[in-house]
Amino acid sequence: MAPLVALWLGWFLFAVYPLIGNMAAGNISPILLTVIGAWVGFLVFIPYFLKHKFFGKLFSRKLIFPLLVMGSLGSVIPTFLFLAALKYTTPANMAILAQVEVVYSILMARVFLKERITLSQIGGTALVVFGASLILIKERFSPRLIGDLMVIAAPWMFQVSHIFAKKLPKDITPGFIAGGRAFYAFLSGIPIVLGTLYFTSMIFNPTIKVGFIIIVWGVGLNGISLLLWYKAVRYMDLAKATAIILSYPVMTFVLSAVLGFEKIHFYQVVGLVCSLSGAYWITLLVKKDEVKKEIIQENA
Repeated sequence: MAPLVALWLGWFLFAVYPLIGNMAAGNISPILLTVIGAWVGFLVFIPYFLKHKFFGKLFSRKLIFPLLVMGSLGSVIPTFLFLAALKYTTPANMAILAQVEVVYSILMARVFLKERITLSQIGGTALVVFGASLILIKERFSPRLIGDLMVIAAPWMFQVSHIFAKKLPKDITPGFIAGGRAFYAFLSGIPIVLGTLYFTSMIFNPTIKVGFIIIVWGVGLNGISLLLWYKAVRYMDLAKATAIILSYPVMTFVLSAVLGFEKIHFYQVVGLVCSLSGAYWITLLVKKDEVKKEIIQENA
């Protein structure tokens, strides 16, 4: 599967998670859903790990620290913040504001991965940032602002995780990375769950709805989407991959409106159009890079 194809397939799954998170509110505590979802996500990869005998590699000295960083900063902490933010803000706002990750992506990709950042790439990114800014300006006097700021505070952690993933040895497969991240997300989340239980009680309603939420969150968002993401990011520039994936609010918007989660406002639509345009612009840059690589390989 081509990296760009995997990226756009993952795009559809990313669009669902704000809605599932909104459904979970009041039915299961955010940190509990985060940790249980990570474990269910790892279960998806167990057949793959058994087939390739990867369980020993899961505890390799060289890989434990990167996987732990990816599990904690890439999954548990930011996911917990996002889910907690939905207590204040809406799925649509969350989806748009999460796009500020592209700013962190460009800065970190340039500093740590030495990726070349072009003016066209900056232009596409500026459109994404402008879309997010519209939300903050509109909600500045609203209670939603608390959740909006929580969302903005989290995405840099994803980028740290992605940088560690890019720096893993070339022979490490996307399937191993996705499964390893889910496994260490589960392990790193256990102390947070225990600490939370010490200070307060947790919500868990054992209903069919909660079971559905856990399965979708675990299998779809901690399993399949991670695999698709690493199939993409291991073989293309991190900054470009991030900008494209962060256009997923277009689908979140559609689903949110159709399912009646919220009423869509004009300023959200304008922000969405800007963000999607920026992501499409960067998609064209990726395609151009792929054509150049093919020509170089043919002439080599």
